[in-house]
Amino acid sequence: MHSRNKDINPYPYYSSYTACLLTDHLGSVDLITDRYGNVVDSMSFDAWGNRRNYQDWEQKDNSVHLIDRGFTMHQHLDSFNLINMGGRVYDPVVAQFLSPDPYVQAPDNTQNLNRYNYCYNSPLMYKDPTGEFIITFLVNAIAGAIRKEGFFNQGFEAIGNQFKIFGGLFTSDKNKNGWAQIGEVVNRFTWQFAQTSVGYFFNQFMNTFAGVSNVDYSNGATVINSRWINGAVTLGSFISGDASLAADPNNSLFQHEYGHYLQSQYMGPAYLSRVGIPSLFGALGKNTHDIQVYEQDANYRAFVYFNKRVEGFYQTEEEFWTNFYNGTEKGWNFVNNPLDLTHENIRGTYYDYKNPEHLSQVNSWRLKAEWYEYAWGTVDPFSNALFIGSGNHIYNNPRRP
Repeated sequence: MHSRNKDINPYPYYSSYTACLLTDHLGSVDLITDRYGNVVDSMSFDAWGNRRNYQDWEQKDNSVHLIDRGFTMHQHLDSFNLINMGGRVYDPVVAQFLSPDPYVQAPDNTQNLNRYNYCYNSPLMYKDPTGEFIITFLVNAIAGAIRKEGFFNQGFEAIGNQFKIFGGLFTSDKNKNGWAQIGEVVNRFTWQFAQTSVGYFFNQFMNTFAGVSNVDYSNGATVINSRWINGAVTLGSFISGDASLAADPNNSLFQHEYGHYLQSQYMGPAYLSRVGIPSLFGALGKNTHDIQVYEQDANYRAFVYFNKRVEGFYQTEEEFWTNFYNGTEKGWNFVNNPLDLTHENIRGTYYDYKNPEHLSQVNSWRLKAEWYEYAWGTVDPFSNALFIGSGNHIYNNPRRP
């Protein structure tokens, strides 16, 4: 940031100076420092964007600041106590825009039906950057017109999906208690940071360029139907797949991919090298992909998790085959997601979750990452994924679990 205003320049003997803006998770300006790290200005805002004293949040902030940018990096019109957000002007006192949103991004969300409100009334989770929406809207609108799905429909849908993908960073498994849900979210920004960031930006990129048709949530995972993907891929809590994927524990594709999410939670910085890269290369080859150690481990984990936590998921062997032949998706699908504990590559072998012997067999084997994967993955998860992950694929490819 370069300032040439001598009235607010903290170093008036210079005609210009360089400063650094330090922001919070929403992009709101928190501190401004000079090139040497000395704090030259500070700001603070409540949840809705009202200025407050940086040291005492109960006091108002009447200071003159170096820049007029502040809440979510938008322009403050302090004389009028308003914020210019580009497309519309926002009043932080009443937490409303002065004009209605020209379109409803997510008509299935009742919070969005009030076209004056700010970010679904969830200011600590969302922000309204405006400019990004225009690109997303236009690209998707044109794609929708080409596919004869409606010029405006897909554009508005993509804006809603953009919010939903961001919201996926904070969704959690409602089957867990409150503290466990908080831990699940925190885990994404710490232990699983590498795959979470890749998954988030990859899906936002797909959505911007008309690659996403639907976004939904289930058991703490964000389920994204993609026009680009055949099959499915899991990066952190983001599960992206084709039209056969559904946000439902009874959906066989979701069952398996959720197992990868459980692996991600367990392995953290070692997930990409131990599971992500080998699974990606293995899927391209498709020789013995389903029975590889990383795929079978995903099935084992998900089988136990859903039977334990999802009410009505368990089914007897007779119920399983009846549902399977009737085309009913209910409970674990032993055909699409085999539990190959005997290493015979036989689909459809039933294992009874309520049978202690069967459950002991399933729980007796778990895939574990090596210590050096955790060490390297913590320092540089991407080079770890590239080099160690490629080595793991070469080692595991001709082998069975």
